[in-house]
Amino acid sequence: MKKKIFNTVLALVVTVAGLMTTSFESNAATQTTGWNVEYDGQGFSSDYNVDKSTITSVMPGDTVVFQVNYKNNSSATTDFYLSTDVIASLEEKNADGSSANISGGAYSYKISYNLNGNTNVLYDSETVGGDNTTVVGLKQVQGGLKNGENAFMSVGSLASQASGTVVIEIKLDGNSQDNDYMQKLAQLDVRFGAEKQTSPENVVVNTSETKRVVYTIPGGSQVVVLEEPAVPLANTNTLGSPQTGDSIIPIIVCSMMLLIGLLLVISYFWISKNNREKVA
Repeated sequence: MKKKIFNTVLALVVTVAGLMTTSFESNAATQTTGWNVEYDGQGFSSDYNVDKSTITSVMPGDTVVFQVNYKNNSSATTDFYLSTDVIASLEEKNADGSSANISGGAYSYKISYNLNGNTNVLYDSETVGGDNTTVVGLKQVQGGLKNGENAFMSVGSLASQASGTVVIEIKLDGNSQDNDYMQKLAQLDVRFGAEKQTSPENVVVNTSETKRVVYTIPGGSQVVVLEEPAVPLANTNTLGSPQTGDSIIPIIVCSMMLLIGLLLVISYFWISKNNREKVA
């Protein structure tokens, strides 16, 4: 069976309830929650817990922050990616997954990642100034993907046992008197991808293309398309060789069984021929 390296870490159900719609003065607050994601070279695991990651009693003007720590538990330096679906879920998905333009000034958001002490902004809704061109561009990219392809944003390379943090910061409009959009913000898609980094001295020229840049988000973040799976095979230096997860043992066994079958057929005809000659 093909091994999926682009694991859905979670389909995050964010219950943000108790939004106060009454007009009165209040102090804006920041509520933060998070969880950990680890990659072991074969797949992802997470300690995500819906009870611990649920934020309630959010008020206009508040800021909600989700921090996802990702760690490379494999033995090799690995490139990590964040799916562009997280932007789509913040822009245009209802809680039931149906399409809707939900930002509309009701909230702004920023997606960034922290690596080696540096903060790198992937997407800032305030930077695009309400221009929906970026979202349309991402939709066109996703609409043009072939089977087995996924659109991702790079969140850096991690050496073995190194870690980084993806930060999703959502700031609610302080003047909003409508909490309908909170229902539409109930599902946030956070998916990671990982690809083993190949050392330059080990790269073998290969016509297979495993990733290509298809879009640039305002601010400079590049959206790349990765074929699934895109991790080179273990114990090989060929860049782009897909890790299918299929074992060669079944192939060897089938070949041996076929050979034995042919030998049995040949033996049967040979014995039959000898018996006929003896009878004659």
